[in-house]
Amino acid sequence: SLSLKADLAGSLYRGKALAEAEAKVREVLAASPGHQAALVMAGNLALDRREWKAARQAYEKALADSPRHFEAANNLAWILAKELGEPQK
Repeated sequence: SLSLKADLAGSLYRGKALAEAEAKVREVLAASPGHQAALVMAGNLALDRREWKAARQAYEKALADSPRHFEAANNLAWILAKELGEPQK
């Protein structure tokens, strides 16, 4: 299932198997573009690569469906404050 694949991506990410995690995230998002856990993981992977715009877009998509998602909101706020110089949206 997509949730299991997203969970696997999270485990791979935490284990620093970033290429494998990204492959799983892409697989989940190809099947379900709005999958929240995969969007947050895509944001985390982009953040690790210092790809601020891609990370911001992924977190914003995740927050569109779940505006109280702590990790996505926290990471988006960090990006806006530190990297983009946009503390307010």
